[in-house]
Amino acid sequence: MFPLIHIGYGVYIPVYPIATGISIALVAYLVLKEDDRFAGELLFFITSFILSSRIFLGKDIFKLWESGYSLMMGVTISFFPTLIFLLIRRKDFLYFFDLCSRYAPIGLAVHRIFGCFLAGCCWGIPSSFGFFPHPWSLAFKHVGYTKLFPVQLFEGLWWIISFFIVRNSKDKTSVFLLCLFISRIFEYVRGDIDLFFSFGGIKISFYQISSAFLLILTVTVKYILKKINRKNEIKNKN
Repeated sequence: MFPLIHIGYGVYIPVYPIATGISIALVAYLVLKEDDRFAGELLFFITSFILSSRIFLGKDIFKLWESGYSLMMGVTISFFPTLIFLLIRRKDFLYFFDLCSRYAPIGLAVHRIFGCFLAGCCWGIPSSFGFFPHPWSLAFKHVGYTKLFPVQLFEGLWWIISFFIVRNSKDKTSVFLLCLFISRIFEYVRGDIDLFFSFGGIKISFYQISSAFLLILTVTVKYILKKINRKNEIKNKN
């Protein structure tokens, strides 16, 4: 963990906002490189995602250089206004979300490894296997000089694997959301948040429910649309 970069003359710049900016810009570049017809929609989606991911920060919501981005809140909330925006503009929303889903894992991998891990946010539970947080990191402010499990690195690795899984799938949006749901397993070894509650003797979290809801909703909507398209094709043939 090393949250600040020394650029000389006693000047330090924070790693987190740089990593965040690079990860978002990288995904945007890859999406527009493949299809530049969605520039306006992508800008709307990114803006909505950023604000949604910081919605619970109150007056600090616009302090984009600080940590506090919530992946699940960003994905869950921004999905709906972006969908409405796409429908208003009569754009192919299924294709758009597939396009974004293809490259989103790259951005998430970069952000987890070079943003969260180096900045010392989203830290893991105390563990004999791990790293001591840097005195300037957010983790150190909360847990002190305690060796922490590097959950950010493992989650970053998972998103690298997810990129290849999503890229080789036909239904990229659904598979990405499945990978997102699986990634919530890492919550069990995170030490910065505790959104768990017991259900039938099993510990589950709010974010796990949110990711499952998005996955089920997406699969259901796609199934319904597919059935409607088949009926229309049959009618046209007759």
